Amino acid sequence: MIMSITIPSNKKRFPIVFVISFLLTVGGAYNITRELHDRTEQLSYWTYLVLLFPLFYCIVSFLEFMKTRFNKNAALTVSETGVNDNLSIFSCGEIPWSDISNVEIKRAFNADFLVIQLINNDKYLTGKNIIIKNTLRKWVKKWGSPIIISEKRVDYNLTELKEIILKEKL
Repeated sequence: MIMSITIPSNKKRFPIVFVISFLLTVGGAYNITRELHDRTEQLSYWTYLVLLFPLFYCIVSFLEFMKTRFNKNAALTVSETGVNDNLSIFSCGEIPWSDISNVEIKRAFNADFLVIQLINNDKYLTGKNIIIKNTLRKWVKKWGSPIIISEKRVDYNLTELKEIILKEKL
């Protein structure tokens, strides 16, 4: 049995989602202001709604970037009591060993993801705000769990981490 392993978030990770959504937001706003300047008629509300999607991703990815980069507590901790996931704004927090059913590595988007499967996913969705809850529900639908750790999120070998968690689980 291990005492405690703390794996900090990867602070060197480039915030690609933030940069792309920021550029799309600025580009869309520029096009709208150019259209308003060139036309005498007003644009429809649909034109403005197009900006909501990149703006939403820009804000969420900025908050995620700030947590990952500047929060000292942004880490994954494996201890005698369980796994404490505090790597992102979508983290589920403390997960006792009794709630973990399995751990597996899945590959998607040219990256490996550690999926910590839970006995009751809904237990970790309650009490979350609507944006986080909907994101975690999408993860449960796609991955089978709300706890997904990308290889790019941590500076640690996911296969070793999987073995540590499975060893502790037993």
